[in-house]
Amino acid sequence: MQTMKAAVLRGHDQPHRIEDVTLGKLEPGEAPVRTVGVGMCHTDMLPRDPELASALGPVILGREGAGVVEQVGDGVTRVKPVTTFSSPPSLANYPRLWTRP
Repeated sequence: MQTMKAAVLRGHDQPHRIEDVTLGKLEPGEAPVRTVGVGMCHTDMLPRDPELASALGPVILGREGAGVVEQVGDGVTRVKPVTTFSSPPSLANYPRLWTRP
């Protein structure tokens, strides 16, 4: 299994921590991106609100980034390997993306 670094929030009253997380296998519709830069949006701070946090377990934050697509799962047509990628404000119309260190 491969791992990646991620900003993980384990509780609304705890700090964000950079942790190693394990990646699952490549699924249809996914496009792994080798991340070269990432940021956290102000909305990534919302899980720190105690009222919202009660519905969440540990959560991985930081959805704004730039990198290079390394491979694509079945059904991915908008990107291909070696495509330079910069995340838009909303990923709703894009394949599910996950990152590698």
